[in-house]
Amino acid sequence: MMLSPNAGFELARQLQSADGAPLGEVFSFVSGLYFRGKLAYARRFARPPDPADPVTAGGVLVITTNSGLRAADTAVTVESFRAFALGDIDLRNESYRRPLEKSARTLREAVGPDMPLMLDAHHDYTREEALYLGRALEELNYYWLEEPINEHSISSYVWLSNQLTIPIVGPDSGGFLVAIALITGLVLGGASTISGAVIGGLAIVWLPALSKEWSGSIPFLSDVEGPMFANVLYGVLLIVVTFVMPGGVISFVRRLRSKFIRFVPDLPARES
Repeated sequence: MMLSPNAGFELARQLQSADGAPLGEVFSFVSGLYFRGKLAYARRFARPPDPADPVTAGGVLVITTNSGLRAADTAVTVESFRAFALGDIDLRNESYRRPLEKSARTLREAVGPDMPLMLDAHHDYTREEALYLGRALEELNYYWLEEPINEHSISSYVWLSNQLTIPIVGPDSGGFLVAIALITGLVLGGASTISGAVIGGLAIVWLPALSKEWSGSIPFLSDVEGPMFANVLYGVLLIVVTFVMPGGVISFVRRLRSKFIRFVPDLPARES
């Protein structure tokens, strides 16, 4: 969209001009709200010792695919943007790794040994890549490494934290999807009981896994269609449970029990 000669919005015109567009704004447009939030967070809390220093770049630098860390305000042209797009984000790729290592080292030298520095990674390193990066940052006395591994692999975060001394910041603990999961557990288990909370917690952990397993056993589904069908199956299961057991599992069990078992209280004996 931004590379189209017919693009009329301001950011596209800047990118296609000789002066270029700000790197942070270009990446925000491509990556969506997630990167824009990270950029706003960094700009709000960064405290560089010398904001005018070109190395510290106002305290906010962006990881690129072939040029290491670059200031968020760096001008990007169409040519450099295409070069970024062709870069391979893989620590085994020297054209990605070496500029990143050099930039991280240069930044540490520029601000001195006591200035807290953190690196917010891109969530998709392997365990081994994250370990390599973490050890390199330990040598440079970085303050923490944030979200280097897929956010759903909690075991990988535990493993990585046990291998390193640098603090590892895990994925966000809240958010829209977490809220949906909690509401789902409430609906499935039932409210106001401890047993309902236990059942709801087990359901939101095991139902998605069972949905994926069932969809994976269907031979005519491709690798792309399988996960999509798993989500559909999960949704169908939730709808069925909601209609069959509107008050949750605990409420359903109580109503079912009341049809077969009746508790008759002992009556006091009559006085003669």
